[in-house]
Amino acid sequence: MVTQKLETTTTEQLENQLKPFVTECERRGYPISNLCVHESIPGVYNSFYLTMIADWVRDTGRVDAILLLFGILRESTPQDVNQFIHGVVTDYSQDMLETIDVLSNG
Repeated sequence: MVTQKLETTTTEQLENQLKPFVTECERRGYPISNLCVHESIPGVYNSFYLTMIADWVRDTGRVDAILLLFGILRESTPQDVNQFIHGVVTDYSQDMLETIDVLSNG
């Protein structure tokens, strides 16, 4: 099957297209309790970053968790979805993600 490369997308479309990623993380024993998609540059719909909470990050460590998550992301979603993801932020605490969100939104 030939798929057309997407030029832009929205956060809502991307969240729907990331459902196989969340399912695959769960299947491999790395559940994600909260996944959010954010525009890297507000109003630009071709660059996004993900924030997510996962309890297992506490034991795995953030760097190893991000490497693991990017690997699962690449394996479980099509290239036309992957092209939009330019960063992953993960933690085991909602407080940390809220701090990052405040800093990124100025």
